[in-house]
Amino acid sequence: MAGNPTQDEVPRNLRTIEVELISHLKDMYPLMQRQNETAIRNLTRSLSKFTLTKSEKLQIVNLAPRQLVELYVIVENLEERFSDDELTEILQLVEQSFLIAPVSALEGDQTTQTSMAANRKRNSQANEDEDWNGAEGDGMENYFVHEAPGGQDDLEMDDTEE
Repeated sequence: MAGNPTQDEVPRNLRTIEVELISHLKDMYPLMQRQNETAIRNLTRSLSKFTLTKSEKLQIVNLAPRQLVELYVIVENLEERFSDDELTEILQLVEQSFLIAPVSALEGDQTTQTSMAANRKRNSQANEDEDWNGAEGDGMENYFVHEAPGGQDDLEMDDTEE
């Protein structure tokens, strides 16, 4: 059934889900609103003095690491390839390119919790008319479980079966 989906094929609250997802991503990744072509070009040029692969540079631009632990996820063999000073410089380059303030791990957690609490309050007020519990909630759960063939069977499989 290619083409336009009928009303029955699209969940009733799809627009609400889209709005909530966009809001969540904006709150969790505020940097994405500050990225522009010039900032990205400047960052990639400044990263060229480091022996980073093209994919590592791309991930640094996309994820904009603000803490050392985030670089460990992005760059392979980080400790073997770079000194502490070089790692600090990479983080500073990201910060300067996107004009973001560095955060400590605790500040990041508090900011995340505050943003999530504000979103929950805003979403609950915006969605008072919608019933998220009961039959509709179960229907959405079943919709996602059964959207792919064999989805339900995958959930019920034993880990020992192969």
